[in-house]
Amino acid sequence: MKLFDKNALPPKQEALCFANENLAEWNARIPLTDAEKADIERLKTKEEYFIQRFLTLLPFGTAGLRGEMVPGCSAMNRATVALTTLAMAETVLEAGGGDKGIIVGFDSRLHSAEFARLAAEILAVKGIRVYLFDELRPTPELSFSIRRLGCQAGINITASHNPKKDNGYKVYWNDGAQLPPEQAKQVAAKAMSMDFWAGLEIAAKFDAAAQKNLHILDRSADEYYFDTLLSLRIIPDLPAGAKDISILYSPLHGAGYRIVPEILRRAGFTRVTSVPSQATPDGTFPTAAKPNPQFPEVFEPGITLAKETNASLIIATDPDADRSGLALQNADGSFVTLNGDQIGILLLDYIIKGRLLSQSMPEKPFVIISIVTSPLVDRICEQYTIPLYHVYTGFKYIGEKIREKEDFGGETCIFAYEESHGYLPGSYCRDKDGVAASLLIAEMAAFHSTQGMTCADAIDAIYAQYGYIGDFQDAIIIHAADPMIKAAIIMEKLHQNPPVEFDGVKVAHINDYLSSTRTCLTTGHVSPITLSSDNVISFELTDGCRITARPSGTEPLIKFYYSIPAKNQKAALVRRHAFKAALESMME
Repeated sequence: MKLFDKNALPPKQEALCFANENLAEWNARIPLTDAEKADIERLKTKEEYFIQRFLTLLPFGTAGLRGEMVPGCSAMNRATVALTTLAMAETVLEAGGGDKGIIVGFDSRLHSAEFARLAAEILAVKGIRVYLFDELRPTPELSFSIRRLGCQAGINITASHNPKKDNGYKVYWNDGAQLPPEQAKQVAAKAMSMDFWAGLEIAAKFDAAAQKNLHILDRSADEYYFDTLLSLRIIPDLPAGAKDISILYSPLHGAGYRIVPEILRRAGFTRVTSVPSQATPDGTFPTAAKPNPQFPEVFEPGITLAKETNASLIIATDPDADRSGLALQNADGSFVTLNGDQIGILLLDYIIKGRLLSQSMPEKPFVIISIVTSPLVDRICEQYTIPLYHVYTGFKYIGEKIREKEDFGGETCIFAYEESHGYLPGSYCRDKDGVAASLLIAEMAAFHSTQGMTCADAIDAIYAQYGYIGDFQDAIIIHAADPMIKAAIIMEKLHQNPPVEFDGVKVAHINDYLSSTRTCLTTGHVSPITLSSDNVISFELTDGCRITARPSGTEPLIKFYYSIPAKNQKAALVRRHAFKAALESMME
């Protein structure tokens, strides 16, 4: 295979020639099915896409790989998984981590178990101690297990909440957090320098000797995770009657299907019912085209069932169970789904109040959020004088901050979250944990019931105390031969020629995280931003609204985040739609 960096491709006709040669070599190594041949013929009509598929590698970053499961060098398949695993093996061996080992896990997606086994066998052939889960597990349990077993790294085959056509290869380092940039660059460079088929050739050498390096983790390994989660409860001795609440749970056909109901049962919640149509692991996600709990439509089967069973609480986790969502029953019997900030604010409020009530607040507590998380968190932490740290979006940054403040600073993380439904109530693992969040949501609901309140009442009380802020986001999909490059161009325009007003309201401050500067448009004063450089820009308007733009690191889109102080949600939504229209016109 002759491969190129996607930013250094040869001239188009030469690139097409090389791509066709690579396609022929692929077919010789891994014969294409008739359906795959037809798909590639259609792809050839879009030459740029064809070139990308067969002339470049799937980009590897701190989050690993993510892509469509189709033939090609820039896609998720056995060849790319094998190549990446071989590069990962060499990186671990150079770090002296072969004896410490690597844990391999997987979710319910198509081919996830197959890819996980392939990765485990390659690592074992390379002489690395390998721990392979015997069945699908939540991503946070893998992060937790890295720390428990003292492993050098972890690999999880998952594409989280992406559509069914995708899969991914998520990589962790020895602290349980996502792979640091230095190691990610090493893996990417090694993969690019290797023969493309080297990984599969190593896999073919798996034998009885290599088998001795492969250790299967069965359900007994879950007990350590369960015990840790139960220790995180804020008020574990709530009255038994308080836990007699009817809860519906949906794993969205994913890895939470067994773990979440079990942890709730062990915590004393006996009226937990899994939504039948979504309870079985299934990589085709038949009831959820977008298996993401941030989308209200995934709750529809649960809401229908809740009306029949009088359940007032519906919890959902995504396919790898690192994100969680919540739907609540209103006083009129209707259901409303909460966004990621609303859930995060509810949990933070409960954790602080509950720890104070149970006298379990650590001596030096702290909270971590992303820079696009609701400003209500700042107000809550200020009320209780709890240090709050802001980081970039992505749990790798939260993991880094926990390491800095807790491992080396003597402080204790009581809660971390990002607005995309990722929550972590401690530091036992270094990634978001939908299982732990589900447990705390149930406990929080039980606690509020002892106060004569529902979770809906509790969020209203928070708004009454701190003021209403509407937090929303829009993801504008980029359509182009290389949508990631087009997204970069759009972001560059926002940095180089930023707007000075939105919907007739002037911009007061611009936080340009790429140049690490904060500019006051009234005085022209420029001050430094202490975070490292990143491709994010935020606009603070004179009326208190905030608009932030950042490109997705894994999908061809730009995300826009709005925080809008308003009288109520209806008024905030009017502003949100106006801001979105203004942004769309800027991107034309």
